[in-house]
Amino acid sequence: MAVPSSGELSLFKIAKEVHLDDYNNTVPAPGSGGTNWSQLGYPSISLKNMSTGAGGFDPINAGNATSNKPNGSSPHNMSEFYSYDHDLVTITQIGSTYSGAYSCYSWQNVSMSVSAYKGNTVRFIWHYVSGSDYRGDLQIDQVRLPSYNFGQNYWQQTTYTFNTNNNFNNSAFQTNTNNSSSFSAASLTTVSSGTTTGRWNGRSGGTPSGGTGLSSGYGGSGWYVYAETSGNGSGYPNKNFWLVSPFVFLPNYVGTPYFAYRMGRCGATIGTLKTYIEP
Repeated sequence: MAVPSSGELSLFKIAKEVHLDDYNNTVPAPGSGGTNWSQLGYPSISLKNMSTGAGGFDPINAGNATSNKPNGSSPHNMSEFYSYDHDLVTITQIGSTYSGAYSCYSWQNVSMSVSAYKGNTVRFIWHYVSGSDYRGDLQIDQVRLPSYNFGQNYWQQTTYTFNTNNNFNNSAFQTNTNNSSSFSAASLTTVSSGTTTGRWNGRSGGTPSGGTGLSSGYGGSGWYVYAETSGNGSGYPNKNFWLVSPFVFLPNYVGTPYFAYRMGRCGATIGTLKTYIEP
């Protein structure tokens, strides 16, 4: 939990946010007896050290907006920590933004270079905002994550087709369980088969509702994942669907690594899809 955006602040709670990623963590204060902050071997609380990442504290998470993090310069003030979130996840959009229907007869191929992220461990994130009613069941299949063949010294791709060999049940891919417009606030769980409203589900054959998706996975058979937008009679409109890939390491070698996937956009009210990378 992040530091509040207003009101009175606690130096000890700021220390818990910086060191434990939780402003309201219940660990007892230093010297209070029992297993407290001091006995756990945590760093000595100092506003200067917390502001600069010294004295055993982690460096300040640079992903926070300038107004939500300390500037590291003297004089140091607790007010500089308003809205600071130490475990804030920073994601960057890559590729195009897609919206509206594409085809009810074919899967759309999406591919992009991720050379700019070589040398990093990354994961890929899809953010879909559903359209106005139940006919917005976007589909994803044949995800191809970049990988490097060290023996042959060339880039290739590891393909996830969501079948029994690369199954969506193996914790490789995750979906959100809450309607959060912020990825940092999204609650994630493993993708599984089903028709649960408001999340990505694994499925074979067509999507459950009529006129909402392609009739099979890419290539004419197999599994895919889709955003279930049915619910409450009129659908599940304007809601947030997050799909998260496993982490992959992109070594800093020659050549170009590519990230790619197939997308099904068949439905009268397909919403908007953006793809991100978390470096």
